[in-house]
Amino acid sequence: MDELKKHLSTHRAGQVLDVGTGSGRFIPTILELFSGIEQITGMDSDMDSLRHAEAAYAGHGKIQFKPMDAGNMGFADGTIGY
Repeated sequence: MDELKKHLSTHRAGQVLDVGTGSGRFIPTILELFSGIEQITGMDSDMDSLRHAEAAYAGHGKIQFKPMDAGNMGFADGTIGY
């Protein structure tokens, strides 16, 4: 994990997409691994999980959650870095 962290920390992440975010459990790891994060968008099709995630990260300006299916994402090409 240390080698991965070292490698990823050299990349400016910009926009990060957490597909299948669930309750947002992986977001602290994303924040730790990547530098230069402008926005994290967590997406999931389970509304209950998204409500938990939104409550957990309320007030965090760089994190948002969207109800989406991984097979049908509504992002324009080139808007997500990782």
